[in-house]
Amino acid sequence: MPNVLGDILQRLDALEAAIHGRASDFFNRKLTKPQVALREAKSVRQIERDVEDRKYPPPDEIINGRWYWWLSTLERHDRERVQSRTCRPPNAGKPARRDAKLE
Repeated sequence: MPNVLGDILQRLDALEAAIHGRASDFFNRKLTKPQVALREAKSVRQIERDVEDRKYPPPDEIINGRWYWWLSTLERHDRERVQSRTCRPPNAGKPARRDAKLE
């Protein structure tokens, strides 16, 4: 089954990048772990867990125990995450529902 939503988001991303440009094109800044947590609406500890479980990219730099990611790395991860999702209907692979016969 084709990933229609993923294709639409990919086209929209390309269109927005062509018109407005990406934020990392104008300023590619380093984000700290608390800033990344705020960006993802998660706790700092959840970001650590996601990195350990490989659900989130590892930090680009670790300086004195502080984790840093470049904004371009996070944007690339966001695009890959959207493209990799498969959109399956919730009833895919389930047998057809049989209604009770009415007498």
